[in-house]
Amino acid sequence: MSTPRSLSISDVGFTEQFPTAWEVLNQLAERGLYSGVQLYVSYDAKPLASISCGVADANEPLTPSHRMLWLSSGKPLAAVLIGQLWEQRILQIDDPVCRWIPEFEQHGKGPITIRHLLTHTAGFRTVDTGWPDAPWKTVIEKICAAPLDSNWEIGKTAGYHLVTSWFILGEIVRRITGQAIPAAIEAWVLSKAGMGHTSQSLLPVGAGAMPVAPMYWRHQGEITPLDWHLPPRSEAISLGSNTWGPIADLGRFYETMLAAAAGLRPDFLTAPTAVALTSPQRVGEFDLTLQHKVDFGLGFIVCSNRYGADTVPYGFGTQCSPRGFGHGGSQSSVGFADPERKLVVAYAFNTMCGEGQHQRRAKQLNDALEADLAKILV
Repeated sequence: MSTPRSLSISDVGFTEQFPTAWEVLNQLAERGLYSGVQLYVSYDAKPLASISCGVADANEPLTPSHRMLWLSSGKPLAAVLIGQLWEQRILQIDDPVCRWIPEFEQHGKGPITIRHLLTHTAGFRTVDTGWPDAPWKTVIEKICAAPLDSNWEIGKTAGYHLVTSWFILGEIVRRITGQAIPAAIEAWVLSKAGMGHTSQSLLPVGAGAMPVAPMYWRHQGEITPLDWHLPPRSEAISLGSNTWGPIADLGRFYETMLAAAAGLRPDFLTAPTAVALTSPQRVGEFDLTLQHKVDFGLGFIVCSNRYGADTVPYGFGTQCSPRGFGHGGSQSSVGFADPERKLVVAYAFNTMCGEGQHQRRAKQLNDALEADLAKILV
């Protein structure tokens, strides 16, 4: 099989250890389904692969060091920060949001708790926040002034909140810590997990910063660049959609989560908190946004293969154990951990190719990785 001219690889050992995944990456590139991809795989916190394929842009190969946009794959970082505040008894998961943001109580939202935000059962999915053009204060004001979604039963009705609830979680963090959101994420999460090249938004940084890979959109067979790596969007704060970093950092995050759940990283999270965040908290509910039954922990998606391993969106592979947890990013990325297999997988495509096409692309890669890992982990 010939390698597409646009496809290169940063670690030739990957082609020998992961031949099935390498073939799939070639096939996807030949079909024009991405320009570049980063992939990280580890077993028992030992890296098996940390590679990049393809290009960042027309003039630059994609490297494992490029910072990529994680979109919703970055949501669990905020969930961990909330978990840290919880275990320190600064807040409680079942606190009403209006305890911390009194103005949030408007239009029937008073009963909504932090738990509801993290399990996507709060009920304000569709607010026009004005982000990224509106400043943070205006975004929060718009969400607080918004009504509940129609026919929503708080704590029961399930519907993935793309970004709205994560702004409110961020505002809770800001009011409690007194820190700006990027600084709070850095101090409480990124520095502790060794994620030195990841940041919340792309605020101006020094000359030594890692390069940034733009995002692309594939429409009607054509791949066109998006301007999301440029201001104002790149500098706008959004815990739900604007985290940037090399995908190996996301892998380190999940390695740290596995260590914490095993009681080995109490400086990051104690074991009870890590287990609570990543264990099923919302079970068996049909998600109105994802249009599928999907179980959630507290800010993490929990392996939902029992509802259809081949159909569950943003899944973690057909062989993932029921204890698996992670999160996906819209049409592009995923990171997950499987405690029973001590396995971490994270990857990010720099090309959004439509929801259905991405789900098929991700399943192909997940299946290929499983086939290769079955031979490696013997």
